[in-house]
Amino acid sequence: MGFYFMCLLLTVLRDTASVAWQPFDRQQ
Repeated sequence: MGFYFMCLLLTVLRDTASVAWQPFDRQQ
């Protein structure tokens, strides 16, 4: 259960980071 939660959390963080970095990449 802990391993599944960790994988899910990493996936959510990765998706959030990619979405958050998109506008910043366009500015540069």
